[in-house]
Amino acid sequence: MRAPEEFKDFCIPFDPGIFEQDKDVYLPGEDVISFAVRQASDRRKQIVKAFIEDLLAAKLSDRELAEIWAQGHSRVGFVNVEDYRRVFEKILALLRRD
Repeated sequence: MRAPEEFKDFCIPFDPGIFEQDKDVYLPGEDVISFAVRQASDRRKQIVKAFIEDLLAAKLSDRELAEIWAQGHSRVGFVNVEDYRRVFEKILALLRRD
């Protein structure tokens, strides 16, 4: 699955310097994801939300989710491959609340 440009751009704020520690793994906290949501246009939010919904509904493996994350313009990756799913789920939850 190829990530749309809107997702790639949405990931720009995810930088190693702004992550919080969560169970010994650095993951973006709600405040970081909220910042990315606030920075995104309504159109970008709609596209990213639909993309992540499709991504999670496709029942992709954690490794496949990691590969999709790597397509984004984020400067971070995660040691534990299962953390990519957690991050996608956090992003989707905040996009649904927006």
